Amino acid sequence: MAKQNVSAEEKATKTKVQEEFKLDKLVPIKNLSDSTVSFRRQQDGQGDVKIAPGGQYLISRNELKAQVDSNNNLIAGINGMGAHASIFIDDAETRKWLGFEFEGKPQEIFSYDLVKELFSMPQKKFEQELPKKIKTRSEKSALMKAIEDLELNDYRKIVFSTKYTENTF
Repeated sequence: MAKQNVSAEEKATKTKVQEEFKLDKLVPIKNLSDSTVSFRRQQDGQGDVKIAPGGQYLISRNELKAQVDSNNNLIAGINGMGAHASIFIDDAETRKWLGFEFEGKPQEIFSYDLVKELFSMPQKKFEQELPKKIKTRSEKSALMKAIEDLELNDYRKIVFSTKYTENTF
């Protein structure tokens, strides 16, 4: 068995990274939905976590990992990797650790910037991309709220959005 030569600097860096990434660290999560969301704790105590629309909450990485492992789609999204999740983990390091983000590929979540991007597209491309980017009931509802909040006024895109989401203003 070959002995690895690890420099003192490499050991110190590895130790520093391990010390900085603690499972008991509290990280902020945000409710992206326009309705209250809640889920039962699995690791850190008993009871439920309840987050108001647009609200935030601090939760441990350990609890987040348990929620993802149990397929809580509010956090894990529709694919188990954070896509179209209703709750956004507002800590890049934790998102990467959970496999929600990779270098150059951010987590697929709803945002007003996404709505602006969609509405800047030509109509045909908009109609192709909207169903790919807005999938869940929560996202559909949030889309309609975003159209109103952003005061978007492209009639054809709004009509298409209304039909796609089956929501009205």
